[in-house]
Amino acid sequence: AINKAEASLYFAKPGQEIEFACQAHDPDPLENGELSYLWDFDDGTSAETAITRHVYTAPGEYWPTVWVQDAEGELVGAELYVAVLNREDIVFVNDHYPREDDTAGFWGDLFSKIDKDYLEVRSADVVADSGAKAGLEQFRVIWTCAQYGGLDDAEQAAIADFLDKGGRLFLTGPEVLWELDPDESEFVRNYLHVIGKEDDVGTTFVTGVEGDPITDGLEILFDDLDLVDGTDSLVLAEGAYPIFLNDTGEPCALRYEGEHRLAFSAFMFEAIPTASPEAARTRSNNEEEPPLPPSIAELLLDTVIDWLGLPPDVTVLAPVSGDKWY
Repeated sequence: AINKAEASLYFAKPGQEIEFACQAHDPDPLENGELSYLWDFDDGTSAETAITRHVYTAPGEYWPTVWVQDAEGELVGAELYVAVLNREDIVFVNDHYPREDDTAGFWGDLFSKIDKDYLEVRSADVVADSGAKAGLEQFRVIWTCAQYGGLDDAEQAAIADFLDKGGRLFLTGPEVLWELDPDESEFVRNYLHVIGKEDDVGTTFVTGVEGDPITDGLEILFDDLDLVDGTDSLVLAEGAYPIFLNDTGEPCALRYEGEHRLAFSAFMFEAIPTASPEAARTRSNNEEEPPLPPSIAELLLDTVIDWLGLPPDVTVLAPVSGDKWY
């Protein structure tokens, strides 16, 4: 039986060395019987020791598997998940509520239009037994809870750990704070930088803040008000700055720049119109239509990503951390 199978990094860049370790035992061993190990790294290579090191050379998603065989020929296996990304790539956590429509198409279209490479993952792919999966802090993370999704205890712990390591996060969702009281939640106060809220005030539009590096000069009118009726008003902690105001003039989104970088939107980002302004459409002399100007959703997402910046390119010395055991 396999007690545990682990990797030192679950999010890595091409060329980074990852340690893989397996602990196993034979519940009914033969005398002098030994266990044999085979790691299949899902890239055409393998190793035959319980603890080994491996380097992935190309970006992609990999499912390394360890097989353990006892002296009687019984075989058991455990599979891990490792994502390999270039430094500039985005980790996109799609954490929508199970019974609402998936908004992955909205985000995929935006990433494509602003020419950003990304990897879509589930929240379970970034959550470890206690904290975030090792190596995640090397990449910018965009985490959507869509219209109705929230953050459970494990997801809160993962975000806190990620930010403690200097992570750069854009978090969006009007119901993120629904079950979280800033008076009682250290996570909300210390990591989302919110010290008070008014739930579900709704809004018909949001306006950017003059002089803000993300939203200066922006005004967004919402076409579908049902998507933004859960918008919250926020009271910001010291060091946090409003980036959008709702139609009552109260903050509904913020940014924080310190030991980590966070942009948090308490309205549904997916409600932002994606159509390009028709007024900007013109025709040239040959009647060919020029490319349409970017939509406000494209402009905003591109600006948020640029503001998050790239994490420092440092060597990650990660300890072996927990994963699902088989």
